[in-house]
Amino acid sequence: MNPLNEYPEVRRTLYILQWAVSLVMGVLGIVLSVNGDGVSDLPTWYVTTGLVLSFVWSYTGITAQQNVPTDPDA
Repeated sequence: MNPLNEYPEVRRTLYILQWAVSLVMGVLGIVLSVNGDGVSDLPTWYVTTGLVLSFVWSYTGITAQQNVPTDPDA
């Protein structure tokens, strides 16, 4: 059961927020890598944030998957 089924606007807003944060993290990772010594020189706060977000996003993805109909005609 998805607790956000009753609040589709909240769910939509959270997905947009997820997309925006992922975009910022991706661009920031590229900038940090180019300005430093590459991927091995990424700051600890960035790596930690990426790990936490990947955990949160996987739960969000599972929630999204439960809301996609499996019947192609639906």
